[in-house]
Amino acid sequence: MKLNVISFNILCVDAPNGNQAYSLSARSPRVRTVVESRNPDLIGFQEATPAWLELLKRDFGEAYEIYNVYRSETSPESTPIAWNRARFECLDKGNFWFSDTPEVESRGWDEVYDCPRIFTWAHLKEKSSGKEFYFI
Repeated sequence: MKLNVISFNILCVDAPNGNQAYSLSARSPRVRTVVESRNPDLIGFQEATPAWLELLKRDFGEAYEIYNVYRSETSPESTPIAWNRARFECLDKGNFWFSDTPEVESRGWDEVYDCPRIFTWAHLKEKSSGKEFYFI
């Protein structure tokens, strides 16, 4: 099975240092252009915030199923994954934290920064072939 996969760090900060060229409203059309030009089967995003998730769902929600879990209640940032709805069926999906208690929001043993590390996954099946795989 051939897959077209992209990973995209969309930068959680809106207009860092007041630079409007990096505002969400300026970057969102560029993200859409890149995704549409690549036509990926699978997308992994990094540094998504609630504002970004709203834009991602608006721009890609029809063609892609997007799964998202925020790293914590106090740090609404995430690593959502998306897959082409027409090509894949989702059999299962979930997340866990890189920590001694992976099933609950928690910080890991190697936590240096003030942000819990999370792992987002989906068990997918290609509709045409029936082949299954995990996208993480």
